[in-house]
Amino acid sequence: MVPVSALLAPGTTEVPLADLHPLHAVPRPNKPANHIANLANRIRANGYDLSRALPVAWMPDGRRVQLNGHYRAVAMGCLGETTIPARVVEWNSLPQGTHN
Repeated sequence: MVPVSALLAPGTTEVPLADLHPLHAVPRPNKPANHIANLANRIRANGYDLSRALPVAWMPDGRRVQLNGHYRAVAMGCLGETTIPARVVEWNSLPQGTHN
């Protein structure tokens, strides 16, 4: 069996779901009630799309702030997964104006 890390794109790593600090709560009011269940079912049937790694900012205080992909992270947790592919960048490397 090939380890997931061998399949990840350069610059992508597996991050523990428990280490992520989401920017907002899930679910949001604009999503249907079954959105997470449907997403989890698609991931179960088709696998996780490794090209859709979560963008994560590594903060100066050590937190890993999840910038997007909140529903995918929750769906992976519902499937019993403990990690998720992520592109982790240092907070100070983000473009000016995004962290003022």
